[in-house]
Amino acid sequence: MPTINALFSHQVAVIMGDYLYSRAIIELVRLDDREPLRVFARVTNEMTIGEMRQLEAPRQAGVQRRAVRSAQSAPRRPPFLSGACEVGALQGPAVYREALARFGMRLGMAFQIADDLLDYTEGEA
Repeated sequence: MPTINALFSHQVAVIMGDYLYSRAIIELVRLDDREPLRVFARVTNEMTIGEMRQLEAPRQAGVQRRAVRSAQSAPRRPPFLSGACEVGALQGPAVYREALARFGMRLGMAFQIADDLLDYTEGEA
């Protein structure tokens, strides 16, 4: 099936992702458990810092449009996947929580590297 990005635009896909993320936070608040909220608050802060660091990317000479779009999503992926994996282990021993957070960070980085490679090796379609 086509992605939201393919059907509409990159901007709509990003906003939809933000909406789904905020809905997840709303549902976590309903559970009245602060620990997942602590994790996602930290993750949100990390993602925002990454986004701020990427603001200079469009200004760099010779940067392709697809590469700029990829750079804009890059700061979100590793922290987001790290937080998602960590929250999945909150009820387990701390060692599992830490290991899954590291796994999620590395998975996010691997996904981003693969996505960046596709930006340079595949056609936009």
